[in-house]
This record gives sequence, C-alpha cells and structure tokens, in this order.
Amino acid sequence: MSNHILGIPALEKITVAILILFFLISGLYYAAANSITSDEKTHITVGYINLRFNDYRFNIEHPPFVKQIAALPLLFLKLHFPFDIYRVSVPDDIVK
Repeated sequence: MSNHILGIPALEKITVAILILFFLISGLYYAAANSITSDEKTHITVGYINLRFNDYRFNIEHPPFVKQIAALPLLFLKLHFPFDIYRVSVPDDIVK
C-alpha cells in the first residue's frame, strides 16, 4: 500500500489541511477581535449629537463629517436620548 492519495503524498495533504485550518482560525479570530474598535461607539454617539442637537462640544479632536455620516441612519429611529446625562452645567464665570 502506498502513502499517496490521489497522486499526492498523504503527509503533504495533512500539512496543507493543517495550514488551511490555521489560516481560517486566525482569520476568524482577527475579525472577531478587530470588528469594532473601542472608539467607534463614541464617534457614532457624538455624530448623533451633532446631527440631532447641532452640538459640537463633544469629541472635538476629530472632524465631525465622518461621524455624522456614520450616525445618519440613527436619525430614522426613535431613540430615547438620556437628556439628564446630556445636560452639562457650565460655570457662571465661563458664560459671562
């Protein structure tokens, strides 16, 4: 009996199968670990605040356009926005 399956040595088939399985598992792990970054939630929330309330005080280190495009579908939903958390108290000396 030979060690060849369909003209290809069995050891080579096993090696190829192990490599394909390794690449599949590492690709799935990478996709799960990097699918949403930690700041995307913040950017989308700030984009929603920009669009809905015309308020640009939050997350000013990034331009608002891309955040607003990402949050655009949220305008079509009836979302409950926590106004108590949103209200920011401004000291009197800053307002004057």
